[in-house]
Amino acid sequence: MARLPPLETLSTDDLERLIAHHNHLYHDLHRPEISDTDYDRLIRRLRRLRPASPLLSDLGETVAGTAVAHLTPMLSLDKAYSRDEVLAFIETPRTKKRKIVGALVLSPKIDGVACSLRYDARGRLAQAATRGDGERGEDVTANARRVQAIPQQLDGGAVEVRGELYLARSRFEEKFAGTFANARNLTAGAIKQKDPQRTADYGLSFFAYDLLETPGGSPARDLRLGCEWDKRRWLEQHGFAVPPMLRVESADFDAVWDAVQRTAQAARDLDCDADGVVIKADDLAEQRRHERTAHHPTYAIAFKFQGDTGESTLQSVEWSVSRTGRITPVAIVDPVVLSGASVSRASLHNLEYFEKLGVTDGCLVQMTRRGEVIPHVERVVQAGDRASAVPGRCPSCGAPTERRDKFLFCTRPDTCHDALVAALDHFCKVFEIDGFGWEHLDALVRQGLVRRSADFFELTAEQLLSLKESALAPAPDQEPKQVRIGEVLANKLVDAIAARRNIPLATFLVALGIEDLGPVMADKLVDHLGALDPIRRATAEQLAQIEGLGEERSRNIADGLRQLGPRIDELLRHVQVTMPRAAAPSDHPLSGKSVVFTGGLIRLDRKSAQKRVRAVGGTTPGSVVKDLDYLVVGDEGSPLRGDNKKSSKQQSADRYNKAGAGIQIITEQRFFELLEGKGEK
Repeated sequence: MARLPPLETLSTDDLERLIAHHNHLYHDLHRPEISDTDYDRLIRRLRRLRPASPLLSDLGETVAGTAVAHLTPMLSLDKAYSRDEVLAFIETPRTKKRKIVGALVLSPKIDGVACSLRYDARGRLAQAATRGDGERGEDVTANARRVQAIPQQLDGGAVEVRGELYLARSRFEEKFAGTFANARNLTAGAIKQKDPQRTADYGLSFFAYDLLETPGGSPARDLRLGCEWDKRRWLEQHGFAVPPMLRVESADFDAVWDAVQRTAQAARDLDCDADGVVIKADDLAEQRRHERTAHHPTYAIAFKFQGDTGESTLQSVEWSVSRTGRITPVAIVDPVVLSGASVSRASLHNLEYFEKLGVTDGCLVQMTRRGEVIPHVERVVQAGDRASAVPGRCPSCGAPTERRDKFLFCTRPDTCHDALVAALDHFCKVFEIDGFGWEHLDALVRQGLVRRSADFFELTAEQLLSLKESALAPAPDQEPKQVRIGEVLANKLVDAIAARRNIPLATFLVALGIEDLGPVMADKLVDHLGALDPIRRATAEQLAQIEGLGEERSRNIADGLRQLGPRIDELLRHVQVTMPRAAAPSDHPLSGKSVVFTGGLIRLDRKSAQKRVRAVGGTTPGSVVKDLDYLVVGDEGSPLRGDNKKSSKQQSADRYNKAGAGIQIITEQRFFELLEGKGEK
């Protein structure tokens, strides 16, 4: 990151030129040269010296595509960087007069791409747009229709939902780190793809943070908004993911500041980048009492995490083994203080990124730490004199390594100590078996007491107490450390394991540790396939029909389930998988049948119809395939009623049927007859 000249040496004209330059780099080119903190410093100084500067109202991205005028401006938030600045937002420092009356709500500030979603009177996604300059954004409707995390149909009237598009940190690290600078830049590029279909391949997520009535539209029937918590409840009920939120009374500032710290920790625990905490008046009447400037509302503020950049000498590269056998490089550097903490380790992401940087032992590296998460190496400032070798053998078990795309892997993860420990750690976290530290798992593997997740369920307190006699493998030049465990902890761990013998299916799937099978994908599998057996039997081609999975994810999941078959069977001898709903009647006409919908339904929206099918034991693939059972053509404008042309789905079904498939193309009326049990199985 570049350094700014002393701000006091800059004229207002210099400030405007610098801000315009860095605004373009950040929002349009996605190649920032200065930190967010320095960019905010420039804005704040210009606001003090030239508060009427037109530039302050024209910040944000340049709208390159079709422009969309926001019905209500999408203003940015004013910033705070200290406790005193947060207090000054709530009360006037000199007079102590309250500016904000009543409760506040606090939530993480997601570092993504702001997006507005407008739904029409029938609850259909009608338009999506980026923030742009706050007054006008860029139309990204076609791309937003490919984002699985964005509901396409609501059970309600006209509303506008605002939120943040982002790429989950875990997905970025596994799929894109090294190729792209950061997740935010990639998100911005993904939502503006000229080919909307490619947007789906990135796997973007969406957090909703605001809800507005659409001026002049027919409001949603259940829209009763008096405070921010009402908005949150409505958004959750209508299928939107929302970030964590705390509510606190503003009269007690110590409580407010404590809530800021707790929300900051919640932000760091999210699987996405967050660069601060949003603090906002909860009561909507209190919000309306406050005026809005041309730049920001006065009833809300963002407490920003200050990023920090520094340089240090790299001493060595540590290669860490994950649960899948992936080997990741970590830079070991001379200690340097970043964001108030002494840092001696920094992420190098993956093999490709390591090679791209040209890392050598003894080189001078630039590191950045934001949001108090692990820092990462930005670039090599000065080359060293010793080559940093890529390990030809696994640093944990000594097995040969191999390169797969941009990653390095251990070729024997099933017997690799570090991979086994990491897999067990993942299992405990997903199953919420609290109390097992890394040292306990390390000792369990070394003593041969636990090698697979199923082994946990045969552990006794006596076996756990025996770990006290085991020593942790020492680091070089260090004395061995004894495992710390006593009778109370041993019994607590056995009880914690016993309490997790009944587990929801989605949780069970995530705990397997299969690449690309996280909570969102697990919910999709359960939602569409309904039970463990059909999920295990599904081919990659069948999984790819589920909207949002795509070919690569489907292949990884199908291969993982097949390879882990024996381990799944072992685990099922100890664990009872529970279903999210009662078992569907096996004699229902749609039980075991696959159903796809096309065209507009008159009696209910498509999402509700799909849920009804799954509730009786059917499945709802995302597209027409040759072994589909039913294609339901909605009665609105239906070609089966002679009112319209055939949809692409119906044309596909016709082609399959001509080739010998047996897809039944039925009307909406016939579908409801089947749903009501009127028909043969």
